[in-house]
Amino acid sequence: VPEAGDTFVAVDDLETARKVAEEREASRQHERLQPRRRVTLDNLFQRLGSGESKQLNVIIKADVQGSLEPLVNSLADLGDEEVAAKVVHSGIGAVSQSDVLLADASDAVILAFRVSAEERVREMAAERGIEIAQYDVIYNVTDQLHAALEGMLAPEEREELVGRAEVRQTFRISRYGTIAGCYVTDGAVRRNARVRVTRDGELIHEGNMASLRQEKNDVREVEAGRECGINIQGFNNIEAGDVIECFTTVTVKRTLALKRDRATAGAARASGAPTQQ
Repeated sequence: VPEAGDTFVAVDDLETARKVAEEREASRQHERLQPRRRVTLDNLFQRLGSGESKQLNVIIKADVQGSLEPLVNSLADLGDEEVAAKVVHSGIGAVSQSDVLLADASDAVILAFRVSAEERVREMAAERGIEIAQYDVIYNVTDQLHAALEGMLAPEEREELVGRAEVRQTFRISRYGTIAGCYVTDGAVRRNARVRVTRDGELIHEGNMASLRQEKNDVREVEAGRECGINIQGFNNIEAGDVIECFTTVTVKRTLALKRDRATAGAARASGAPTQQ
């Protein structure tokens, strides 16, 4: 039975029509055997955070116009230049088959606010892998979508300084290369941290620590106020007076502010008024 959106094509003879129909049926059978990866609010981070389009398409169905308008306006406040929620359709009444078909075509999530869907509509949605999320409080809708959009943001990588050491002497050992005799001035130096070497304030090398020793013993960490020997992997051009900084790279989850909050903050900055962070 044809569905909405199907195209009728006329051909010259029955044999051609049969051949095209068989090819299309084979293609549809192949698609049915393939796993469907529809976007849902639960898999949004994996589905869209893997380099795909960072836009969440939604269809909103509500009980009355007084509920629908605040919902649409609230979703318009979500997102930024990197991630966003787009309302592809909104309407009053129960979720219908046409809503499911549209969600299927646009890879959208259906948000049902104080409305339901008939059993045959739910079966149709389940067959096509379409999520129908039901709510009865507007804030629950916006809070979950806000969290979903935050999960789409690429995490920020940030460097954290672990410690700093000053090179006092250098020693050449044929087996290891140049060993820097250091005094730890701040924090702690750690064997598994990356290192940055500066000379007169200019960066001359960045890499990994090959070994960290204290009183001829291999150690994992040396704290401020103590001496140690540092061997930097692949770097022997180190001199007395150089500074070795140890740092690690941490991944920080980014947060998403509402558009109205950013607009308010921007207006406050333009007027010179203080803003809250």
